[in-house]
Amino acid sequence: MKRCVILVSFLLALCSEAWGECLSSPKPIEDARAVSLGTLLLSASGRYYVLDPCVRISRRQFGSRLKLGFMNNFEKADTEASFYSAKSKRTLTLDQTTHVSLVRTPGWFGYLTTSDKEVQSIPEIRGDPFRGTIEQWNSAHAPDSGPKELRNIPGLIRPWHAFVDQGQSLASSVDPQFWQIDAADMTSKTIVTNYIIRFTPAPTNSFLDFDIYIQDGVKSVDLTTASQIEAFSGVRTFIIVP
Repeated sequence: MKRCVILVSFLLALCSEAWGECLSSPKPIEDARAVSLGTLLLSASGRYYVLDPCVRISRRQFGSRLKLGFMNNFEKADTEASFYSAKSKRTLTLDQTTHVSLVRTPGWFGYLTTSDKEVQSIPEIRGDPFRGTIEQWNSAHAPDSGPKELRNIPGLIRPWHAFVDQGQSLASSVDPQFWQIDAADMTSKTIVTNYIIRFTPAPTNSFLDFDIYIQDGVKSVDLTTASQIEAFSGVRTFIIVP
């Protein structure tokens, strides 16, 4: 019996610790230029906030749009462009008709339509709905798939995957495993939004950001980021409160 009491106490302590982390709030900072490379920040009302791996975010305080990102505070400028990937899984209270959406920041190079043969400068994408199935999305993201092959995914409104430069030196599809979606983890109430954020490493202290919408009905957000720059990779959970 004593062992059982000790075990239960230990498990409760672990649960309390994990829950305690999710009770944290965004922490305001005075100077975002001083944060370490790869620190995920929230920008709101002219201020920056540091986010714990699991954090509660008030919609009353921060509104229905979260502007998240990393500071471009590399020690020196680089001549080669790079990017980081992000995907957010939002859980809502009502069933959804769209379960995958796509965002692409400005500056990318790729194909304007499925019939284009030459890579060219392409516009940003602010939230195209993917009208295919999760199975079609996963099947298309095979290890050898690049922007040229991925422009023809059934259900894609327009090509999304792209290159960071016209020389096609680095593609957003370089890690196809990252873009896989676990169908077993999806419900009728979840939406996965995929982002590709292009930038050139430099000591500019510019904000390399993307938006997550937490409109009424969003209860939680699971965010995963990845990049060839290891500091930009991580997993976070946001609990959305009124």
